[in-house]
Amino acid sequence: MPPKTTTINNKVPIPQDIPAIAEQVIAELPVTLAEPRKPFIGAIVIAYSLKLNHLSWMSARPAIITRIYGDDDQTINVQAFTDGMNDPNGSAGIEVRWMSGLTYAKPDRAHHCLPNTWHWIEE
Repeated sequence: MPPKTTTINNKVPIPQDIPAIAEQVIAELPVTLAEPRKPFIGAIVIAYSLKLNHLSWMSARPAIITRIYGDDDQTINVQAFTDGMNDPNGSAGIEVRWMSGLTYAKPDRAHHCLPNTWHWIEE
């Protein structure tokens, strides 16, 4: 049984043609370099704060951006969703907590972040 071959532009590439073909394919891809992502009002992010009664434990909560400010447009205010009775002074009802002056900080590999910071939910 003959080996399988792949045709590109109706011809079978020989080994020395492969780098040139790969460069051509890559050049034709619709790729654009992404600009750094900027926060916007209504975006969902992860906000970090210290729990009031457990100063050694950090809590991460989903939050919605309500204001953007600062020289770099990376300082935000958010409404953070609490975890009900699992949060200090929490109740079984739906609660949000206003957090002000959070600065952007990309989490490290272990997903550790500093208090009063935020990052994108995908990070």
